[in-house]
Amino acid sequence: MKESLLRTLEALVALTATYMAAVTMVQTTLYNKLLDKVSNYFGSPLDPYLPYINIGIIIAVLFLAFTFWRKGDEIWFGRLFSMNMLMFFPAVLDFSTFNWIGLIFNLTPIPGLSWLWVFGVGLLLQVTYLSLRYTVRFRYTRDELEGRGANMDDIDVVTRGQVGYLMLPWSRANANAHCLASPSRHSLSQSSISHFTSPKLISSCGFASSGLRRSFEVDGSEQQSSARSVPTSFA
Repeated sequence: MKESLLRTLEALVALTATYMAAVTMVQTTLYNKLLDKVSNYFGSPLDPYLPYINIGIIIAVLFLAFTFWRKGDEIWFGRLFSMNMLMFFPAVLDFSTFNWIGLIFNLTPIPGLSWLWVFGVGLLLQVTYLSLRYTVRFRYTRDELEGRGANMDDIDVVTRGQVGYLMLPWSRANANAHCLASPSRHSLSQSSISHFTSPKLISSCGFASSGLRRSFEVDGSEQQSSARSVPTSFA
């Protein structure tokens, strides 16, 4: 597995997690209360553009996620995780047994999503962060093996095996998040950004990840027939 493919996989995982966190945030009670305050401040002329504000925020955080991914180290992936959790936190407040939103705005929480959706997205964010940390280590391993003089074909075989094992829990988390989010499909279809927030995105990314993993395995089986075994000192 080439490093460029590993980086592409990182981008897919990072952008998926950020997208789901942003979509969750724009349907929370706290976010919509703040948006109402902004609308009241600027007046009624802003009302027709409120749905576009949601879309703009989603695009902006996706751009930030892309920027963090370009940095490509553990520090920036940690900042990506912090940003995603910050967007996800209002959804947790909606289902808190202690009414934090009521203390802040004297408002009763009215979640726009089910608790199953929130749980599924939270699970996805956690698995995404762990996966990105491991892919960074895989790239460090590649650099170390290359510095020791290992053959690039052998290094690609090692990386392919590592990513293959890593994709198992990530694909499972995607499948679980899809199943948990399914009850919210009807309510999301009624929202102004329904075509941006469909839970099918999770399953689509899961299928894409599975497809990448299958292509790596097929490519690996072809290369292993001609590539030398990795020296013991490099294993």
